[in-house]
Amino acid sequence: MLTFFSQRPSSLTRKGQGSSLSGMQSSKPTILGMSLSRFAARAKQAGERAVAANLQAGIPVTGLTNGRLQTITPDDSRAVNLIAKARNVETA
Repeated sequence: MLTFFSQRPSSLTRKGQGSSLSGMQSSKPTILGMSLSRFAARAKQAGERAVAANLQAGIPVTGLTNGRLQTITPDDSRAVNLIAKARNVETA
């Protein structure tokens, strides 16, 4: 027979465990030790570099562009801009 509830009454007393609610409210969430905005910026850069690398290799890229699903081919003017932007980020 499975028992889901303890037979002993539980107490609701406060126990100090080294952290407080005020300390939790002042801390900010992180991903891999980075702030959320820094992580988002890194993810955006990685995506742009991946798209530029595929376009440089002659591989068309399909994705959301200006809210529409579009395919960018390596000879597209937008591809030239993406490749140039990725080169500028790498040299910075």
